[in-house]
Parts: sequence; structure tokens; C-alpha cells
Amino acid sequence: MSDPITQFSFQVEHPDGAKLVAEMLTEYERMQDLDFEVESPIFGDDPECGIPAFSLDDGAIWIRDDGGESSVDIAAAMAQWVLNQPGADDDPIAFEWSSGCTKPLLDAFGGGACVVTKDTMRFRYTGLVVGDLLDELAGLPNCLVESSGGVAEVTHGRVLLIDWDEVPNDAEYAAKAKADLQAARLPSDEVARCVNVIDEVWPDA
Repeated sequence: MSDPITQFSFQVEHPDGAKLVAEMLTEYERMQDLDFEVESPIFGDDPECGIPAFSLDDGAIWIRDDGGESSVDIAAAMAQWVLNQPGADDDPIAFEWSSGCTKPLLDAFGGGACVVTKDTMRFRYTGLVVGDLLDELAGLPNCLVESSGGVAEVTHGRVLLIDWDEVPNDAEYAAKAKADLQAARLPSDEVARCVNVIDEVWPDA
């Protein structure tokens, strides 16, 4: 039998760290009473996936995996909750994670990084890094499509949405993405390729 393992460890600074950790513990106990089956303002919309361990460490809020079974998404939600508390600064929170397995199965290892702000969460997986390297070998530049709804990366003929909290499928998003592409300093054939990708992802836009 093989089991997946996700590991991470990072700190979030806040002047009222002890108070916030106490609030997090109270919310955890509330979720526990509800069998983790409801959304949480601290732990996100799917808390049963595995709430990370947390505690106060030298005045900072220490968030880490709980035995390799914790959710990266929930860790990001916890960090974002802290950023939105009174007294928090505006600096983003960044952390990395590793993904593994108790047995050396193919395609079972990887990881990624996450950058959290008060309003957004952006994830980059090692699989995308592999895609970037392949693009470099093929001579294809990558580009980021900024939009009001999130961030999409156009690579290998696909649009990969990085901000999973905002995945609009409408004409306004596609139009904004195309406008950003036109404004980017990219070769015209690359812009055309990316626009074609957007048209394929949002054919009704």
C-alpha cells in the first residue's frame, strides 16, 4: 500500500498572533463538532481535506503539515485569513511544499509554491516548471495573462488557471485576457497563438 505525502512549513507574522491562534483553535473545535462538513471563514470551503497544524512560535503563527496529510489549499486559506485581520501588513505570504509518496511510484513526486495576498492565492506546481523547460527547448516563450478574475498562464497550447478561487467562464474574462495579450511585448505570432488558446478554452465568449 502506498500513501501520498504533502509537506510544508511556514510562518505568518501578526502583532496579535496569540489572539489569532486562539481564534483558530476555537474555530477548529467548532468544525470538529460539525465533522468538518461546512465551510469555514478560516479553513476555507473544504476543511475535511486536512487542516494543517498551527501554533504560536516566537510570536509568529506557525502553519505546517500535520504528518504529511494536510491540504495546501487550506494552508493558503489560513494565511489569507490572517492577512485580512486588523493590524496585518500588506506584504504577501509565500511558501513552498513538497509532494511525495511512501513508495517510489512514477509521477508521485513533485511540489510547488504559493503566494497569498489579502485578495488572491496563486499556485505554481512543479509540473508547470517542466512545461516551461520544454517550452524553452522548443523556443516558445511563456506569458502570463492578467485579468480581473485571476491569472492564466498560456503554455503548451493550454490556458492554465492559477487562481483557482476565481475561474470565470465569460466573455468579459476572455476579452480582458486578449487585451492584456495585445498589450504584452510578445511576437505577433505568439500573441496569435495565445489568443487561439483563449478562444479554445472559452469558445462561447
